[in-house]
Amino acid sequence: MNSKFVTPLIFTSALAIGALSFVACGGDEGSDFSTKPENPTPSSAYVPPEPTPQTSIHFANMAASVVSNKVKFKGDITLDLFDSTAIDDPSLVRFTDLQVTIVNSQNVPTGNYTFGNPIDFNANRVTAINFQEADLYSNLTEGYTECGNFSLMITATASDGILKSVSNYTIPFTRSEEFCKEPESSSSSAPKIPGGALDTISVKVSTKTDKCLDIATGIASSSPTGDICFNRIAAGKVSVSSTTGLLFTKYDNQNDAEKKNDWMRDWYPTNPTTDDFQYVESTLVETYPDILYESDVFFVAINPNVYKSNTGSAAGFYAFIVNDTPSPDGNDVTFTLLIYRAK
Repeated sequence: MNSKFVTPLIFTSALAIGALSFVACGGDEGSDFSTKPENPTPSSAYVPPEPTPQTSIHFANMAASVVSNKVKFKGDITLDLFDSTAIDDPSLVRFTDLQVTIVNSQNVPTGNYTFGNPIDFNANRVTAINFQEADLYSNLTEGYTECGNFSLMITATASDGILKSVSNYTIPFTRSEEFCKEPESSSSSAPKIPGGALDTISVKVSTKTDKCLDIATGIASSSPTGDICFNRIAAGKVSVSSTTGLLFTKYDNQNDAEKKNDWMRDWYPTNPTTDDFQYVESTLVETYPDILYESDVFFVAINPNVYKSNTGSAAGFYAFIVNDTPSPDGNDVTFTLLIYRAK
């Protein structure tokens, strides 16, 4: 049956404890499923556990998105505490197990998955699971032998000690053919040109008064037009847009294997160039909805009509960060912006 529960529960604090192992509670013994082997070698199709006819488990907003070389999964798994057919005692019901398996188009297990913030079902009463908070992802460059269509197979189990619920869900995703192309030989590929040199300016902006910035002059004003404009759209929520054609995205440095280039307020590149700020072109948007949601990270702004990569020029390329803690100004906020622009 379908769960009637539609209001997300508060996600248990266990999800934030990254040091705990991801444990299934099938009995007295637990197992660590935080990371699967990168190259499993099964020979038969995967058969998911049989779901129960009645279930208290509800899946919502389940999806997958490819960011750089990873596919990231999101969604909420909650419990219908008022379903008397699947729960005998609402005060005791909890998730006891979560199994995930990646399969190819023939339903054969493959690939890999990782929980960045593993869930411990033994140490805590888990009543809600959020894949974004659990940081569930698969590295598309590891453990796969083909490209095409894949699925994340999910089995969630819950119990109140008397009645048991088991439910399955599938999230499809695609591994692009780009991952299966043979690398070009060094003799045939064009040499990479160093990135364009960048300089920095610091500007104080306010969503109430000086919200639009002219990058060339480094001056923010109350004008409704500018290269970068900040607008308060809710309490503590600020969007960024442009009236001169710039597109915006969060920098992608945190998704590579290098930790030393995860630039932040107190950690900047010594001789900055455009190469120091990675970004995914497909994620560029005209309006970035909330730059304060993720604090202490850089954003990239691109003028697609001006900036050309691999040319040695930084014209049309900008990177910026909110360089202090925003201070309230009535319903608005004031903050200092550190901006990298072409020398």
